[in-house]
Amino acid sequence: MMGNVIKTSVSIPTTIYNEMVSLMTELSVNNKSKFITDAISNYISQMKWRTSKGKVVGVLMLAYYHEKTMMLKKLMDIQHDFIDIIKSSIHFHLTKELCFEVIGVVGEINRVKKLVSEMSKVKGVYKFQAAFISLNKLMES
Repeated sequence: MMGNVIKTSVSIPTTIYNEMVSLMTELSVNNKSKFITDAISNYISQMKWRTSKGKVVGVLMLAYYHEKTMMLKKLMDIQHDFIDIIKSSIHFHLTKELCFEVIGVVGEINRVKKLVSEMSKVKGVYKFQAAFISLNKLMES
């Protein structure tokens, strides 16, 4: 385990707790403290890029229903506005109506944050997630 530990308590909604217990059962995880520690650690890793400086690299992931033409136009307009940092995108079909898009991004953190902000505001996107890592340490080596 990790050296020193701090005992704390948190309040969470019953539905989230029940989902956690159900997932722990499905994954055959018996240690609730380790499960929660891992979840918090993953969340911190997932969010840490937002406080980094310099360049980051990562992806934006979007799931949406393609019938919403105004939403698609808005997504395309945003992507064209950020052509300087968007390096690639892949679009595939999950069902006849539901699409998934992955957008590869490399750029200065402030510009990337602006892109994430714009994309996350688009009404009609079913799910949106961003995952980035800082390039600062990687590029210094």
